[in-house]
Amino acid sequence: MTKKEKGALIKLALNLAAVGKDVEKSRARLRRLAENGVDYSAPEMAAELDRFMAADRKWKAMEAEYLSFRDKFTP
Repeated sequence: MTKKEKGALIKLALNLAAVGKDVEKSRARLRRLAENGVDYSAPEMAAELDRFMAADRKWKAMEAEYLSFRDKFTP
């Protein structure tokens, strides 16, 4: 693995970690809304669920990209 490739892998990993934090923050906000009795059909719950799902999709796509790139360099 070249230094450039290693740098790209590290950058992907850092971006993946950042998106993972966004997913967990959104999950926590959903949990708080539910614990506070916000109805599942309420606009604020729907909006947060949309944010969570978008972040989760982004994380899954980035994870696949990271794993694919990483697997090029592992025996």
